[in-house]
Amino acid sequence: MAKKQKITRKKLLKEPDEFITTTGRLIRWSRRHQTLLLGVGGAFFIVLIAIVGFRYMANRAENKAFGLISQALATYESRKNTENAAAAYQEVKKEFETVLKKYKHTTAARMAGVVFADLCLKAGDTGRAITLYEHALKALPQESTLTNFIQSSLGYAYEKKGDLSRAIGFFQTIASGEDPVLKDSALFNLGRLYGELGNTSKSREAYKRLIAEYTDSIYYEIAKEKVAG
Repeated sequence: MAKKQKITRKKLLKEPDEFITTTGRLIRWSRRHQTLLLGVGGAFFIVLIAIVGFRYMANRAENKAFGLISQALATYESRKNTENAAAAYQEVKKEFETVLKKYKHTTAARMAGVVFADLCLKAGDTGRAITLYEHALKALPQESTLTNFIQSSLGYAYEKKGDLSRAIGFFQTIASGEDPVLKDSALFNLGRLYGELGNTSKSREAYKRLIAEYTDSIYYEIAKEKVAG
């Protein structure tokens, strides 16, 4: 069993890149719940493939599209490590656009849209990221495993855009839904964002609910500090 990585209070409050992408949260959630074994470099793509199922790879169009995405991601990881996320994004965006256009009816393209949205957000192309996330959300079947992950990413994207009210709306949808995935994270973000807006009452309410319902959450201790302070 892999050793659980300690996430510091500073990282949680700083909101680093790995905490604002759909695929990043998929990896962390999968690790915490031991549902997938992940490697390094391109691991987020492995998660998405696993969710959809390898049976789709038997289809020629799916196979071709997945191959193009995999190659683009390898290029992205290499370029990002030597330069930065913005440069890597510029290097591979044409490949993702090709998949989204040429193979638009495939499952691979739907998954590519989510991955591409993540890359857009990391590169600072927030508007395009939001468009891609919203399109992906509409295309998802009801009760999809990815729904909360994409809604959470939209929350972060709208926050990055400066629209805190819209951001709160997405986190509230997760917090009030029946699916437990990312609920603790949504409550933490509600507490944080309401605090930024000066709504102390709603901020404390969100933190208190997190404390009461998610004692094993990575946000638990911070929420306790917020309520006590």
